[in-house]
Amino acid sequence: MWLEIRPVEIQRGLIRGSGDVVEVDANLRARPRVLLGDRPPTWETLLPRLGEGSGDGELDILIEAEAEYPTASRRLNEELGGVEVEGAGQRLELVSLDIYGIGGGRIAVGVTVRGDLEGDLFLVGTPSYDPASGEVYVPDLEFSVETSNLLVSGASRALNRRLEAVLRERARWPVDEVVTWAADRLLEGLNRELADGVTLSGTVGEVEIIRVDALTQGLLVSASGSATATLTVDRGG
Repeated sequence: MWLEIRPVEIQRGLIRGSGDVVEVDANLRARPRVLLGDRPPTWETLLPRLGEGSGDGELDILIEAEAEYPTASRRLNEELGGVEVEGAGQRLELVSLDIYGIGGGRIAVGVTVRGDLEGDLFLVGTPSYDPASGEVYVPDLEFSVETSNLLVSGASRALNRRLEAVLRERARWPVDEVVTWAADRLLEGLNRELADGVTLSGTVGEVEIIRVDALTQGLLVSASGSATATLTVDRGG
């Protein structure tokens, strides 16, 4: 996990002292983000000029985590594997389901069925996040053009519409656990010794998922997390 700070502005607040201890309120305005995976490309900029001001001491950090499609596919199979769909006197059984990223912010759901129609069907759509349930779903899921052409002669329109409706309603999988894991790593990163005599301590507040984007390799989950941090420098002998 990588934390990018990306500072924009630095301000010096009140300076207080007692004995051999000096406290300085330092306010940093930045565009930070937490990334999971390979080390991101180096990002460098000149340190902003020191200004004066005050802030509320709270950090707002963008957390980005990736949910892999194989994990989401396993969840779908647990939920929908073996489910039967009926329409106009015809019946299909969902044998297995797989999710793929197809680019353009869209995913494909491959469904192996048997019954009055046997084979592999594919539906496509754009995933969305449901904050009420903490799950990702695909409200516009519909058969791909190739699959629609196949179904013209293979099954009734009523059965097709019923299958689409079932998958739109029940093809869901949770992603909030991914962000919870990232928030725990952020908490670890805010509570550690940076160097001899230099300690960082902080807390992480509410983490809220703000969007989910479909990439070819997985779902990119973006969340906003509030945090506080204190940097202590002790150079005493």
